[in-house]
Amino acid sequence: MSRSILRLCALPLLGLAALALPAGCGSGGDSGVENSVPQVTRAVPQSDLEIARLLYTDSARTPADFYSEPPLASGYAATFHIKNSDVQALVAAADPVHELCTDDWNEALGWSEAVATSEPTYSDLTSTNTSEQYYEFVRARRTTSLAIEQMRVYRCAFLDRNGADISRLTGTAGHINKRPLEISAVQWTLEYSWQFSAYNNVDNVVLKSAHLDSGASPAHELILAALSRVAGTGGCDQVRVFAWSYRTDATSGQLTSAQRGLWTFDSRNDQGSVALCGR
Repeated sequence: MSRSILRLCALPLLGLAALALPAGCGSGGDSGVENSVPQVTRAVPQSDLEIARLLYTDSARTPADFYSEPPLASGYAATFHIKNSDVQALVAAADPVHELCTDDWNEALGWSEAVATSEPTYSDLTSTNTSEQYYEFVRARRTTSLAIEQMRVYRCAFLDRNGADISRLTGTAGHINKRPLEISAVQWTLEYSWQFSAYNNVDNVVLKSAHLDSGASPAHELILAALSRVAGTGGCDQVRVFAWSYRTDATSGQLTSAQRGLWTFDSRNDQGSVALCGR
């Protein structure tokens, strides 16, 4: 059932014909101005039932064209960005923790080496990669495990996260330094950030990823749904649908992260049979 807000007006009952119809429902009036109510467009194409099914099955956590990385041929990887707290003692007490950036490959390598040295089991450098957005240092720990570490450092020429706080998903999110400032860079940054957020987890799904109409300042938005078990009415689960956006300043490239709630509904999953509650 659609959750689009639509003002409906019933025809008057017999005996109540003298009651005036509400404005915007064809009552007209003496103003001579036709009243109309704009129809609210639903933010996503999926119905509430379809959203619930996506959450319970965890079969498609993101849209088909969402940012993703190819799987490893074997084993698994722990991928993370090196933070200021990883290489600077006591930084957390004085400065918000955020991912580091540099345009010096050797400096990034030094940070990777410092992290590897500080770990209980040292990891050997096996390969390096450089993309437009970051440097990557692939390391294998000196154990029998097939796991590898992919340590990454943003390139400041693309993204500087100084001033951001990884414990918060709203507020200052750094600066995009790539010029010209294009919407594709904002989209990449938000979709990539999602990979490392709590939303990339079971009971969460991205329903839509789309550009926002924001004039000369590129902005991008994700529409997400999150399932809270047994948080609804009568023992049902509750689904929260909300938006997460990155907006930029056209001149400086400063990123601002914001979230806003859209709607909620209750659902249940009875041994694979998904239904909406109270419908």
